[in-house]
Amino acid sequence: MFHTNDANKHPLSNAYGKGNHVWIAAEVQLRLPLFMVEFNCQEVDEEGDDLSILRTLFLARGDDVFNLVSDLTPRNSLRSVALLTPTSGELGSIWSINQLTSIWEAEDPSDSHLKLKVFSKADGSYYVDSMLEIDACQLQDWHQLVALPTAGSHQ
Repeated sequence: MFHTNDANKHPLSNAYGKGNHVWIAAEVQLRLPLFMVEFNCQEVDEEGDDLSILRTLFLARGDDVFNLVSDLTPRNSLRSVALLTPTSGELGSIWSINQLTSIWEAEDPSDSHLKLKVFSKADGSYYVDSMLEIDACQLQDWHQLVALPTAGSHQ
């Protein structure tokens, strides 16, 4: 989750219309993994010319990533999805970034009614989007929901 306050509102924030805000800073409220989703957004300017704008969103939940990817229209093309993972060490805190290649859904081993999102990383490992520490090898009945584009490939 992200936290903002009015002191971090950009001076030109009101230029983006009612209900939209531009921030110069946002605090990561909980040091949990985050997702970074990039996609091209096709728009038409005031003169009727097509514009392609690269948009980058940070999302806190795997379900939100899947919903965004699923809801992209043909005028919006997904470019990449990455996982940002916080770690701590002797030198302080750092964030690791892993390119994601696909989204899966699998059953929780303790309750088959619970479906968890599982993300394949480019290195072949998996990230299970769960507050509980569940290893991917414990999950059952995997179903691939979507393949994600990676560097050099496009959907």
